[in-house]
Amino acid sequence: MRSILLAGGMLTLFAAIHAFAAAEPDYRHLAVRAAIEYGVDPLLVLSIGEQESEHRNLRPTRNRPEVGPMQILPSTWQMMRCGGDIRVPLDNYRCGARYLLFQLKRHRGPVCRAIEAYRSGTYRIWKCPGKGSYSEAVIMRRQRALMSLLVHGPKMRMAKR
Repeated sequence: MRSILLAGGMLTLFAAIHAFAAAEPDYRHLAVRAAIEYGVDPLLVLSIGEQESEHRNLRPTRNRPEVGPMQILPSTWQMMRCGGDIRVPLDNYRCGARYLLFQLKRHRGPVCRAIEAYRSGTYRIWKCPGKGSYSEAVIMRRQRALMSLLVHGPKMRMAKR
């Protein structure tokens, strides 16, 4: 695991990400916990949660049936056999991380294809969309968060778009 120098001491990158997420007043620390449990890049899960809901525990509406900070559809919850309650933030992040891992394994190659499949469903995405796409926004959020983490350490805030 790569180590970086932060605040006069050595921390692993995951420890720095966890410290960053714990400093936020929302559910980000749960996103990091779920990502580590499933072996998925924590910054990628954080970026998807930021893009989907700004890490708020959103309730479904008539126009938007997705639930929770990772905006999971009930049908996806059932398909992935996610345990717990879709409305509980930790369970929601776990299911989102599990579904992202499923898409990453299914769409070997560019991460943007897995990110697009996370958003649009389980069918195969053969190419990465261009400028202004969902995957581009998520990847840019991830890159900004990583750069801020490396420059400012774990006390920084997630970069807003």
